[in-house]
Order: sequence, then C-alpha cells, then structure tokens
Amino acid sequence: MKKIRVIQYGLGPIGCSTARTILSRDNLKLVAAVDIDPAKVGKDLGDLLDGKKLGLKVVKTVADALAKTKADVVMHTTNSYFDLFKGQI
Repeated sequence: MKKIRVIQYGLGPIGCSTARTILSRDNLKLVAAVDIDPAKVGKDLGDLLDGKKLGLKVVKTVADALAKTKADVVMHTTNSYFDLFKGQI
C-alpha cells in the first residue's frame, strides 16, 4: 500500500501530538514539519517530540517544505480559531 505523504504545519502542543500520531500510523509518512518559531526552525523534529532524531529539519514555511519534498496532505494545526489562521490556507 502506498503511504500518504504528510506535512505537519504547526508544532505547538496539538501539532506535536498530531505529528506523533502520524508517525505511529503505518499508512502515513511524515515528510516535513513547519513552524514559524525561530527556536524550532532548523531543529530535528524528533528533538521537539521525544528526543529521538528523525532526520526531518523543521522549516519556516510550507513553501520551504514543498521545495524539498512532495506531499499529499498538509495537517494544519497553527491555531484553534479559523479567523486567526485563514490567511495561511
């Protein structure tokens, strides 16, 4: 079965939980992680999740992620209020 390629956009508490769930699913492949926080950009995503290196460096924009990889889906978890994130989609 072909895995669904996923970009995780937003790495706050909900986004990190979503990333962990993606990593636990056999039918999904996490191909990129995006966050605007300068403290997170450039770090290995695994360092933000559980300390185990994943080989996925956090990038600042979805455009940066898509310049490096292809994806089928973007999981958008930057904010809980649509009016605050609608410009990002």
